[in-house]
Amino acid sequence: MGGEAGQVSKAGIAGQAGGAGQAGEAVAATPVTQASRKLTIRVPESLLTRARQAYLRHGAPRGVSWSVWVCEAVSAQVGRIEDDLNGGQAFAAEPVRLPRGRLPGQG
Repeated sequence: MGGEAGQVSKAGIAGQAGGAGQAGEAVAATPVTQASRKLTIRVPESLLTRARQAYLRHGAPRGVSWSVWVCEAVSAQVGRIEDDLNGGQAFAAEPVRLPRGRLPGQG
């Protein structure tokens, strides 16, 4: 996953902010060669509150911004899904459009 244009390594982007990996391991910086994009989502209030509490205990003490910390969390989850569904290989970095509204079968 690392090194290709617009991608972030499975280690996340913590290295950009001098952060640490799990169990205090250093995370190597991975350059992001593509401009960042804004992501707007709706989450349950309880999840947002829990995420903010986690950030205050995990991200803020490392000097990591809220934006970088959320990107780390998304990157970690994507990495787990790539491990489970794609043999540990990164999904294609080609832009895709997500369908609007509910997906079929989501009643």
